[in-house]
Amino acid sequence: MIINKIRFYISVIALLLLSSIWIKRIQGPVNLLEMWSSLYSEPLNNGHIAQNQATVVSLYADYIFKQSLLQLSSEDSIHLAINFAESKANLYIKGVPIFTSEIIIKNDEPLMRKLNAVTYAWIFESPLLIKEISTTIIKEPIVELQAPKTPEEAAQNVYLPDTLIQNPAFLALYLENGLRLRFVQADNQTWPDYFTGIKFYFQILKGDCKAFLKALLTFQPYVYQPEWVIALPKDHIRAIYRALPKQAHVALKPI
Repeated sequence: MIINKIRFYISVIALLLLSSIWIKRIQGPVNLLEMWSSLYSEPLNNGHIAQNQATVVSLYADYIFKQSLLQLSSEDSIHLAINFAESKANLYIKGVPIFTSEIIIKNDEPLMRKLNAVTYAWIFESPLLIKEISTTIIKEPIVELQAPKTPEEAAQNVYLPDTLIQNPAFLALYLENGLRLRFVQADNQTWPDYFTGIKFYFQILKGDCKAFLKALLTFQPYVYQPEWVIALPKDHIRAIYRALPKQAHVALKPI
C-alpha cells in the first residue's frame, strides 16, 4: 500500500517535471515567437525560415545595430552596447566609446536566429530600455559636499571613496521585450565567488519559476524569456554597472 503511494507520487512529480520542461523549453519559445509575430507586421512562417530570410537577417543585423548606436549618440548619458558577433561590450557617451571589454558568450540564444528580417528590425532597431537590474555589486555612494570657501575647508572636505568593497560581481539586466542579459565572472573564481554566483542564479531561477507557476495556475500561455549569459572580468562588470545611469539603454547585436 505504502509502496503504491510512493510510486504514485513519484509518477506525479516526474510528470510535472516533464511537463514543465516541455512548456518552458519547447512550448515557451513557440509562444514567444507567436506573440512577436502578432505584434509585428510580417508573420514568422510557422517558425520555418527560408534561406533568403536568414541571409537577410545576417546582413541586415549590422545596419540595425548601427541605427541603434546612432540613436544612442543623441543622448548625453552613458549607455551600453554589446556586439555578440565581435564579442565586445562597449560603454558609449554621445557616440564615443569610453570603455571596451572582450566578452565570452557562455549561453547564446538560438531563438534569435529564427526571426525574420522584419521582426528582428522591430525588436533591435532601437536601444532597449533597462527596466530592472539585479546584482551583487555595491555602487559607490553619492556624497554631496558644499563648495569650500577656504583652503582649510577644502582639506576638511576631502572624500576618498571606499574602494575596498569588492563583492563578487554578478549582474542581470532585464530589458524591453522580455530579454535578459546575465553577466558572470570570467576570472579569479574563489569559493565566495562560486557561492555568491550560485545564490544569485537561484534568485533568478526563483523569479522564472514564479512566472511559470503563475502561467500554469491561471491557464495562461507561458512566455519564454530569452537570456544571454556573458562572462567578463569582474572589474569590468563592476565598471559597467557603476557607469550605467537610471533609465539606461542597451544596443544589442545578438547575431
